[in-house]
This record gives sequence, C-alpha cells and structure tokens, in this order.
Amino acid sequence: MPTNVETVTRFLGECGKGKSELQAAFRRYFTPETIWENVGTP
Repeated sequence: MPTNVETVTRFLGECGKGKSELQAAFRRYFTPETIWENVGTP
C-alpha cells in the first residue's frame, strides 16, 4: 500500500500532464468523502 506522500506525489504528477489527465486524476483519487484543504505555503 502506498504511503500518503506517495499517493499525493502520484496524484500531482498525473495532474501536470494535461486537462484530461487532471480530470481523470480527480475522479481516480477523490471520493465524495474527500476533504480538500488548501493551506498554502509558509
């Protein structure tokens, strides 16, 4: 089972390939229970 960091790294890698890949990544990795928290950078 991949770690959280590995999962996020894969997700972001797929998002950077193009619009259709970004949409597919969201469908693949996100569920209705997913909470997205954009905390920004310090």
